[in-house]
Formats: sequence, structure tokens, C-alpha cells
Amino acid sequence: MGKALTLQGVEGPELLLHILVAQGMLCVMVGFLLVLVAELDGLYYMRFMPYQVGAGFVSGIGILIFDGGLELGCGQGLQSLVPDFFHAVLNAEVSSAGEALVVQLVLTLASAVVFLLLREVLHSFSWGNAVRLPLGLALISGGVYSFLWLHPLSHQEVEFWGIFLSGLVPDSWTLEWRVLAHLHHVKLGAIFSQPCVSLTVSYAALSTLAFTFFTSGMRDMDKDSAKADLTKEIRFLGKTNVLVGLLAGVPVSPSLKVFVVMKDAGARTRTWVCLLGSFYMLLYFDAVLRSSLSVIPKCAFGGLVVSLGFEFLTTSLVESRERIAVAEWRLVVITCVLVYFNVLMGILFGVAMTTVFFMVEYSAMTGVTQRATMREVRSLVERDDPQTDLLDKHGYEVAVFWCSGYIFFGTANDIVDEVQAWLDSSPTTRIVILDFEQVPAVDASGVQSLITFASACEKRRPAVHLALTGLVRRLHLSVERAASAENVKMSLSTHRLEATLEWAEERVLKGRVKTGKVTNEADLSEPKVTSAKLPSRPSEHKLLAAKLAQKMSSGSELQEMLEEFLADIAPSAEREERAAVCQQLSKFGSKLQTFEKSGQIYAEGATAKYITYVVSGSVNIYQSISADEALAYKLPRHHLNGQKGDAFAFEEEIDVRVRCLTRGALLGATEFGAYCSCGRPQWHASAHAACPTLVLQVPFSALEAALESNKAVGHAVMLWLFKLASLQVLDVLQGARVKPYRRIDQEGVFKRVTSTCASSPAIFSRR
Repeated sequence: MGKALTLQGVEGPELLLHILVAQGMLCVMVGFLLVLVAELDGLYYMRFMPYQVGAGFVSGIGILIFDGGLELGCGQGLQSLVPDFFHAVLNAEVSSAGEALVVQLVLTLASAVVFLLLREVLHSFSWGNAVRLPLGLALISGGVYSFLWLHPLSHQEVEFWGIFLSGLVPDSWTLEWRVLAHLHHVKLGAIFSQPCVSLTVSYAALSTLAFTFFTSGMRDMDKDSAKADLTKEIRFLGKTNVLVGLLAGVPVSPSLKVFVVMKDAGARTRTWVCLLGSFYMLLYFDAVLRSSLSVIPKCAFGGLVVSLGFEFLTTSLVESRERIAVAEWRLVVITCVLVYFNVLMGILFGVAMTTVFFMVEYSAMTGVTQRATMREVRSLVERDDPQTDLLDKHGYEVAVFWCSGYIFFGTANDIVDEVQAWLDSSPTTRIVILDFEQVPAVDASGVQSLITFASACEKRRPAVHLALTGLVRRLHLSVERAASAENVKMSLSTHRLEATLEWAEERVLKGRVKTGKVTNEADLSEPKVTSAKLPSRPSEHKLLAAKLAQKMSSGSELQEMLEEFLADIAPSAEREERAAVCQQLSKFGSKLQTFEKSGQIYAEGATAKYITYVVSGSVNIYQSISADEALAYKLPRHHLNGQKGDAFAFEEEIDVRVRCLTRGALLGATEFGAYCSCGRPQWHASAHAACPTLVLQVPFSALEAALESNKAVGHAVMLWLFKLASLQVLDVLQGARVKPYRRIDQEGVFKRVTSTCASSPAIFSRR
């Protein structure tokens, strides 16, 4: 700063005045920045600092304390002592000044050994730390004065050997204030020149960063201060610097040396802080008292600080070596050395390493979390046995990859490499589906990697089609625009995976079956549903669907439908008995009803009253996501912009399709069983017609009365319904999310069902 001011024409006695003003401005700026850090909760981001960086920073502070003790004891730190030592060894000669330096170094190290021995002797006593400091100073001072009494030295010899503190000139405390009295001579143009402003801003920013690290480092140095409010400490430190800056002082921060000395001396209350502050004030205002400190040998002060630095350094390095691997411990040593040579450089190195560690660790948590083929996963569409067999046979043509987390360039390349390895090992793959439902965003480089991979898939022979599903709005737009610009064909969807699985199934079935709707590629742009399940397998209602598809047409009468229906689900009953039951059902509310596309057959939560049999068409079953289920999909949102309409697929689709049922499916079997037990069951899901659909609806009350009147038919029907309900419950349990707790109300439901069945087993047993 002095050089910059000199270049601006400030010389002579005015230079000191301008330096005082400049350092005051720097101190005020540091104070405001520290207050800003506290208000913005800047320490929150310190939590993300890896242990290796924190341990290295703390160890570096230990070396600085050790080095400060050497400078106090012999006037030189390690950076000067080591080169001088090697120079003396190479030249094989030691000057008289070198001999004095060696004596001071030996006395300082010997004093440090005294303090270390006192620690080992007194650590078992509660008052040990309190007496260690005065006892150590007394022993060392007594030893030095005893030596001087036995071997008297002249005043010049004492100054030459540097046994006592020197340079404590009794100057008056009013000296600087007399300089500031000429404040009207300050040249503001020089103070606010570009070089001076650049220096001030740079040092203010770096000092703020360093002071923040120093303050947070106190918690690592003293585990007992874990309850301290560091944000409050930084705010107070900022206000202190503002006050000091107004008095033309230099920026101040917590003194780690003083902190360690006070802690080691047993300081636990604010009384010690007040006593220390009062003593500093006496030294500042009383020049005679300040100069009287020279009666204590400086090796005692230096030895005390060296011992504290040595203890702190060895403790932190040994502890870190036991906690982490050798490779990570080397990083601790590197950070420690950098902090010693340059604190700010060490801090910046720590910040850089924090970023690198975060990227490496986060990239390991993102990317592909699971993969499968269509042999293991299917859509929720119920298909007949020939279609199911074809999907089982050709399911290897479709590969599904589930991705998670924020995708950037590195993780995007990992995804591409994994899928590419899959394609190389499975050349029969024709469709690759990447599920991005758990991906909040992808950066520009990641998008470009996906587009490049899609282009490479198109060029394969035979070509591989890439489909992305579960995209958030902005990601969908960016991928769509990038694909259009590169003229790359790929399927994109903002909806759940299940719709894409259905589309892929239709692609596999196309040309291999004579029946069944085939979805066009363009249909994937607006899919309706998502989810995943285990492969469909033959069940009672599928077998019934195949039989009824051959036996009845959409124009059959109600009576004929009921007779055929009962003949298939109650084959052991006599024809006359089934006919009598059909008569009862046709008279008491059974009906055929047609629903247009998207027409609601029943609503979730409504009272269940009918067993519904799908005669023709198909029915979608929907369930709404509850609030507690939504917590299972909780993802970070700081990178999303809600005002722009970004939302995850599971947030946009509150009503989720859980099944698509076709001809011959029976709805309400479990609800009918509950009706026979408790009387007022509710629909666990909603049903909507996927296309114009004809259904047969039989009231629960009419069916229960008819089955009770004819025990043979009732037993056969209830046996079939029991099998069907068991398969449905098993299917639900296979797709259920495992939770580390048990709901209390579920136990109550099982108890109620068990007790009800035990008390009224009429329709479940044959008399």
C-alpha cells in the first residue's frame, strides 16, 4: 500500500497518515463483509468442507503456532532457520550471530520440553492446566537467572545472546493519534486511485475468507465449544472490525495462539477474557509496564508457544491418520504445508479441493441406478397369453435404465458409457429407454452427450431407438431443440415410465400378432401413464377372459351373459342351480352399461356397490398419490424454477395408472369380500374407460343374497373370488414400497377382518 501511495505522489511525513487511513478503510470493509457473511449464513457452506481439507487447515494452523513460537524465542521461523542451517553445514562454518541463534533455539526448544513435561505430570489433576503456565514460566526464569548468577554476563553480552526481549521502547500511546490529527491533509485522490482500491478490495475479500475459516476452525480446535454460535461470533467480529476501522486500526480476527494459551491455562469463563483484555489495555497505555516484560526470558514465551503448536500439530495429524486412508492423509499433509507457507493460498486450495471432492462424490451418487430388459419389467397393461409369451420371448430387444440425480458432463458420459457397453454385449437390443423421473436437470454438456449418443444409436446396424421419459419441462425443451438442430430422431416424454413401456411393448408386438392396438411412434410424445411391475403371468381372470371372448358377443342378452359367466366361475354347481342364481341376479339390479372413452366407472374413496365385469373394451385403474407417499420422491429443488413451470413427473401426475384391464377382467372382488365382512367397503382406486367399453355390473347385495340362497353356487363362486383376490393382493405386495416401519391401523384392519370372518363364516363354508 505504501508503494502504491508513493506512486500517487504521497511522500514524506504524509505517507504514514495515508497508510493509517487506508488500513482503516480496509478494516471497515472487512467488518461489513463479515457482517454480510453472518447475515447470509455463510458458515452453512462450511459444512460441505471435506474432512481432509479441514484437518489439513487445522494442522497448518498448528505449524503456524509452532513457527510463531520459534520467531518469538529466537527471532526466526522455520523458513529462515532451515536455509541458514543448510548454508552453515555446506560452508562448514558458523558466525558469531549464528552461534547466538543456535543458543536461542536450544533455549526455546528446552523451554518447550519443560512445558510438555509439565503437561504429562499435571494432566491428571483438575488444577493442572491452571498452574502449568505460571509454574513453567517460573521454572524457566529461575533456571536462566540461576545460570546468570553462576556465570555473570555484561549488558552487551546479554543483548548479544538474545536472552531477554528487546525493542520494548516506552513510546507514548498518543503517537499515532498525533499523526491522525492532520487528517485534513489526506489526498482522497490517492486513497481512491485504481491501484489502492484494487489492493483494498483484494485484501478485504481474502481477509474475510481467512477470518471466516479461522473462526470456524476454533470449533475443530476445541471440541468443548461445539455449542458456540459461530454465526453470532462472525457477526460480532464484523462489528468489531468496523469499530476498529473507524479508529484507523488494522483488521482483527480471533487469535488462535491466545485462544490455545488460554484454553491450556484452564480458562473456561468470560472472567479470563476480561482479565486478558484489561491486561492488554494496561500494556497499551502504560509504556513503563510494557517495557518491564523484558525481565522474563523470551525463551520462556517462545517455549510455551512452541509446545502448544507441537501438541496441536501432532494431535491433529495423528488423529487424521487414524481416521482416513493413506492417500487421503497425504492430502491433509499437502493442505497443511500450503496453509503454513500462505494461509490464503491454503484456503483457496481447500476450496478448490472441496469442489473436486464434491464433484467426485456426487458423480458416484448419480447416473444409472438400475437396469433391466422387458423380460423383467412390463407396463401395467393386462395382455392375453399369446402376447405375454411374445413379450417374454422378445423382451431382450428393449433395455431400460433408471437414472437419478443431477446429470452433468461427467455423469452423462458415465451413463452413455454404461449403455454403450450394454449395447456391445447385447447387440439384439432395438430400443433403449432412459428413465429421468428422478433427474431434476441436465447441464448443456450432458444434453449434448445424450444427443451424440442418440445419433450414434441411429447409425448402428440394425438401428437402436433411444427414448427418454420422465423429463422435466425445461429439460424436455432443451433436449428437443438440440435433437432438432442435429436432426436426430429420439422419443421424448414428460410423463412416467409406464407409458413408454406400453409403447415399447406395442413396438415389439407389431407384426408378430394379428390382434391388439399398436401405438405409433408419435404417440409417445403425449403418453398418459407410468410405473413398472414384474412380468404378467396367467391368472384366473385372464383364463376367464379368453373363454368369454370366444363365447359371447357385444349383443348377447343379460340372461345369457349371466349364465355363461356363472358357468365359468362356478363349474362344479348344477346347471339348474346356476340358472336360479342368474334369475335372481337379473331381477335385482344386474345390468349392462356402456362407458365412453375416459368415462368414470367408479371413483376412489366412494362406497363400492357393484362387481364389474369387462365384456368388451379396456379399463384404466388410477390411484392418487397421498401426501406421505409424495415424501418418498423428495428431491432437491434449488436448481429448478417453479415460476417457469418446472415439475417432476410424479408431481404433475397426481392420479397414477396402476393397471390397464381388458376383456374378461373382474373389478371389485376384494371389495365384495370386504362387503360380506364389514358391510361398507370403499373403492381403493378409480376406474375409467380407456376406450368405448361395455361392462356387466352386479350389485353386491344381490350377489350376496343369491349366493346365500344357493350354497353350492356360493361356495364355487367364493372359491374363485378367493383365488382372484389372492392373486391381486400378491401383485400389489410385489409392487409395494418397503418401509422401515409398520402402520398401526393396518394391524387393526387385520384384527377386524379376522374377528369378522370368525364370527360370520356363513358364505365361506358349505352346510
